Amino acid sequence: MGVAGLQAIATARRLGAVVSAYDVRPAVKEQVQSLGGRFVELPIEATNAQDARGYATAQDESFYQRQRELLGKSLPKTTSSITMPSSRQESSRARHRRHGQGMIPARHS
Repeated sequence: MGVAGLQAIATARRLGAVVSAYDVRPAVKEQVQSLGGRFVELPIEATNAQDARGYATAQDESFYQRQRELLGKSLPKTTSSITMPSSRQESSRARHRRHGQGMIPARHS
């Protein structure tokens, strides 16, 4: 959850949306809550969740598999979902392939 994600939360809240957010970095919880969002806590812990500059680091496939299982239980309760790359090395398209199965992709005009 970078600046763009936090801005999306703030904008959605100003428009009256109920917003939930998740990030592998525990420090993001406070940022989400300060904007009025609900932080989704999963019972898994990322290894070295962020690098020295504060960016999320890539995790191993077993982490992502468990993350998908757990997020899969809360995503159906939402109206929409915005996904971001899990690390600077991953594209948003790759993340959607991993996490977006069963969801209808947004159409951009």
